[in-house]
Amino acid sequence: MLKGFVRQLVQIGLAMAAIFWAGNWAVRYAYENRGYDAIGGEYLFIPVVYLGVYEGISLLLDILEEIRSNRLRKRQMEQAVQDERS
Repeated sequence: MLKGFVRQLVQIGLAMAAIFWAGNWAVRYAYENRGYDAIGGEYLFIPVVYLGVYEGISLLLDILEEIRSNRLRKRQMEQAVQDERS
């Protein structure tokens, strides 16, 4: 339960940091191109970045968990083989 909470917290925190950076960049870029303040498509960029980063981190954490699980399983199998030989 706590592991899932920490994972969600990491995903949300990193995604929020990414949208802060991307949002600031997109708004400044749009202002420089337009020459005046307005609200437009640059604000649609923010949720897309959030979802992309959130899902990307989820995928990365899944891969890391799978690698860790495989290493643990391999060690257990090696230990079982050594125990049989003894």
